[in-house]
Amino acid sequence: MKKNGIATLVLAAAVFWVTNASAIGVGVGVILPTSDFGDAYDVGYGAHVVLDYPVTPLASIYADLGWQGFKGKGVDLDSAELDAPDISIFNASAGGRVGLGSFYLGAELGYYFSDDVDNEVGLTPLIGLGLGPVDVSARYKLLDDLEWFELRGSLSF
Repeated sequence: MKKNGIATLVLAAAVFWVTNASAIGVGVGVILPTSDFGDAYDVGYGAHVVLDYPVTPLASIYADLGWQGFKGKGVDLDSAELDAPDISIFNASAGGRVGLGSFYLGAELGYYFSDDVDNEVGLTPLIGLGLGPVDVSARYKLLDDLEWFELRGSLSF
């Protein structure tokens, strides 16, 4: 019963957010794995749906639902080469950003989940440029075992 009540509240909040969001957008990104993750995986790609809700003329909060895909590469381990498997990672994130003109700084906290890797919570600082419905941002995902740099472009409706 308690789980049904929580699920109902989450669904109600999501419906409220979607119906009151000032912008709903879609985005794509190019992802460069870093740290140990970069040793095992090549450049990845992502797709996102973003909801933006302004709280003041200079600040907004937003939600991000996304998919990131990475192609594995060969890794040398003590004279043996192993191929890392291709992986897909999904995320549900929320954050805020503060702008000065078209430029903004922000951060988001997200839950990253996959059948291929351990589920993790991650923090993502970001910087971006919004020009009307077009938005371009640079993000660095800080996760327990997975870290990456993403360049993302999005279009709001």
